Amino acid sequence: MTNHLDYSRAYAVVNEINELIERDGDLRNLFLWRGWNLWQSYQGILWTDAKNWTLGQDQMIGSTVLFLKWVIAGIAITTISFMSAAFLVLSRRTILIYSVDKLGGAYQNDQRLEPLYEALAEKQSKYVEIFHTLSTRETVKNFIKRKRPVMYLESITFILSPIIWLYSRRAKNITSKLDCNSFIKSEVEKFIALRVISKARIILFQALFRISGVKLIFAIDDVRHYSELMTAAQLSGIPSYGIQHGHFTKYHTGWLRANDIPGEIMRPRALLVWSEYWKRELLRLGTYFKPEEIIVGGNLPKVEIVEAKDPKISILIPYEADAPKEEVRRYIEEIVKNSDARVILKLRPDHDEKKQMDAYGLKSGERIIAMKSTKEALENSSLALGTYSSLLYDCVAHMIPVGILITSLDYGEGMVTNGLADFVKNIDSINKLALTSKETLVSRRKKLLGDNDKELAGSIRDIIKQHVPV
Repeated sequence: MTNHLDYSRAYAVVNEINELIERDGDLRNLFLWRGWNLWQSYQGILWTDAKNWTLGQDQMIGSTVLFLKWVIAGIAITTISFMSAAFLVLSRRTILIYSVDKLGGAYQNDQRLEPLYEALAEKQSKYVEIFHTLSTRETVKNFIKRKRPVMYLESITFILSPIIWLYSRRAKNITSKLDCNSFIKSEVEKFIALRVISKARIILFQALFRISGVKLIFAIDDVRHYSELMTAAQLSGIPSYGIQHGHFTKYHTGWLRANDIPGEIMRPRALLVWSEYWKRELLRLGTYFKPEEIIVGGNLPKVEIVEAKDPKISILIPYEADAPKEEVRRYIEEIVKNSDARVILKLRPDHDEKKQMDAYGLKSGERIIAMKSTKEALENSSLALGTYSSLLYDCVAHMIPVGILITSLDYGEGMVTNGLADFVKNIDSINKLALTSKETLVSRRKKLLGDNDKELAGSIRDIIKQHVPV
């Protein structure tokens, strides 16, 4: 067992499983349904499972108490979903939103979709939401706080759980003939069973769309869970738009073509990305989206350049859940030992501060400062170092020099490949990074954000006006 995720190993096993499905005709045909490629839609879940496998994490065996809690939560979300579906039909709401069950934005929403909710509020557009959730007590609490109808994808999973269990048993007969390790067999068995959910979701959503007034669907680009909804929308002739919520790398397998298995890939009609940079990056990495399906929607709210308030050199290092923390800690120790710079460890505001510091083996002090505010961290940083965090792209937008630490994790190499950052291996290269010219920083910002001042909320308003006229 390792103390951090092994991305290279996870990536290798994902490719191994994809190659197995592609060359085995019987398995390949199992994942083709009515001309649709179900296997591609499982890539995001497969990647998550593979990462956890590198940590030695097996499927959790729950207790009776946990099972009872799951049943109670399942009954609750299914009841709420049925009532909300009835509301969608009777109210003739024209816009459906797919998101994740989070309460962080101004509209009790996943704050990564803030531009969408802002546009809807400005247009006074009525909508109903459908969420991916974990089916726990928090799900019900969020529903009560939100005070509006919502359907849950997991209600379908809950209803079909006995059938899924039966299919899992049958799947073992298929995988027993495979010459591969136990993890690969368990994954193939899992996805053979999940086909039941995929088919049921597509059929049920199609039925819902036939009797409702939905004319437009927006979705966070959650490739692990939104594929069936997007497919049902396409089959029903309803335009659907995915909205970028984070960066793309070679490890974002859910957005990239897995193999040459035939069949139409389950995806939204179009994907709204922040800038031309991200469109080019998806195409470079090998996405299954066609160029015309990737639309530059615009950046998030305009990034204002802020000058560092502190004249001292301050190095921003974001907390990264998947980083090899021991390796990053050694860089921090070298900075403290061989320079006068201070280190700002930008922590996640939704996680315990002590646990995040302990993960790196660090304590706050005069030279190592913990901050949770992104704005405060950016305003007080002279340069930034990390392995993959999307915060590093924010630093580029703020014209802060960015260095990708050379570690066993190559997650962030795309920033260097595309000329947005430099590799850093020791204190000398950190000192060199601090001398990055203003011209270079301006060029990097322009490359990332593009030339126009178009904002995502404005593009969404235009789409609403096009498909849902007042």
